[in-house]
Amino acid sequence: MSEDIVVLKNISKSYGGIHALHDVSLSIREGEIHALVGENGAGKSTLIKVLTGAIHRDSGEIYVAGEPQTLDNPIQSRQLGISVIYQEVNLFPELPVMYNLFFSQEPVRGRVGWLEKKKIREMAGDLLSQFNVGIDPMAPLSKLGLGQKRIIEILKAISLDARFLIMDEATTGMSRSEIATLFDIVRELRKNHVTVLYISHHLEEVFELADRVTVLRDGSLIDTVEIGSTSVDELSRAIAGREVEEVRMSNDVSDDAEIALDVADLMVAKLQEPVSFEVRKGEILGITGVIGSGKTEIARALFGADRMLSGSVSVFGEQQKSLTPQKAKNLGIALVPEERKTQGTFPLLSIANNVIMVNIKRALSGRIFISPRKRQNVSDEAIKSCQIVPKNASAVVRELSGGNQQKVVIAKWLAARPKIIILDEPTRGIDVGAKAEIRKLIVELAEQGVSILYLTSEFKEVLGICNRVIVLKKGAVAGTLDRQDAKLDRIVALALG
Repeated sequence: MSEDIVVLKNISKSYGGIHALHDVSLSIREGEIHALVGENGAGKSTLIKVLTGAIHRDSGEIYVAGEPQTLDNPIQSRQLGISVIYQEVNLFPELPVMYNLFFSQEPVRGRVGWLEKKKIREMAGDLLSQFNVGIDPMAPLSKLGLGQKRIIEILKAISLDARFLIMDEATTGMSRSEIATLFDIVRELRKNHVTVLYISHHLEEVFELADRVTVLRDGSLIDTVEIGSTSVDELSRAIAGREVEEVRMSNDVSDDAEIALDVADLMVAKLQEPVSFEVRKGEILGITGVIGSGKTEIARALFGADRMLSGSVSVFGEQQKSLTPQKAKNLGIALVPEERKTQGTFPLLSIANNVIMVNIKRALSGRIFISPRKRQNVSDEAIKSCQIVPKNASAVVRELSGGNQQKVVIAKWLAARPKIIILDEPTRGIDVGAKAEIRKLIVELAEQGVSILYLTSEFKEVLGICNRVIVLKKGAVAGTLDRQDAKLDRIVALALG
């Protein structure tokens, strides 16, 4: 049995009387891959910040390699070999890969401190080769994909001699091949006795990679178990504290139902061939494919955020020669974008102000001034429709959990009462409980007659919920499946060939 490299004893942290962590005790073994799971707001982020010295615990003890530690600041944690990889990439996009790998520890010569570029390039090449990563050390980081950038972050941590690596939702936005490379690197780290704390909402990743898993709920530790002694269902129940209902579409859509959205020979960036499809009133049409297959570009073009290269779009029988976001909104089209933090919300504003951004007319008193009472009514309606927590319209969006931030994006558009909703990765980066709530809401909207275009790179997400599924492969339609034919193996076969 390996020794414990990090031990937490009775860790607590509160904000204004609310427990973010409550009496959490946890031991993590040297050289293991230890998964940490829980709903948004369960305390995972707070635990990371305590371990990295970003915030101070209120009480409790922390031991690293058997020695008690204060962890007063991030510098101290890095000196102890603790490093963290966040969802957002923290690198220098205009610098070459090799400088990003060894930033702040570059070999220099002379009294002036000239960079030894040749040596840096050799060091970077050796590190990349060690983990079979086929990236040019001289390539500008900005030219790499998100998954490649995240791999560079991990290798940078290794170059800093990290012995305890925290990975927070590391596979977000990565392709399947990039995820496979990432997992190979993580397993290689385990062989070299590097400990990995792996935080993810994707339970299939946890079962594929982890040795043990710890569940947090409402700031408290629920259980730590060997991965072989539990199941996805058991873990889901532990995370949510309840049975997680499997959401399925209940109604079929008649071929005689009104066509809400008619897309003919649409050509946008990243597509290799034009796409055509119809979405009928009350129908959920899924579009899936690996990252980079063109689904996001389709979504943005249909909302007028990006230009259509060719093709036509008709909304309830009326052909649109061109679209802009304002015109799309006026036609009853809403877009819940892939990037909620940068495109879907104003994180520093309140829930109410986010909701009002697309519903100003409903809050006006006269032609110019916003009525505080109407503003409150509209935002309260939005909060109730999507069960946003907390039920406080003045709460700042940045301070909400990821699942509730996503609900804000959806809620503000529901308040605009759209007829067509385009959802791009609506459940990305949120926990199993919030994911089930959002899927249930989507089904309810379809049953009320709203037409929905559901785009996702997670193949399982379209199962059961969509009336039909279009599968993209390398920028072209690989096939269209009815609900009864939309099985995971068929989708995978079409998307990956």
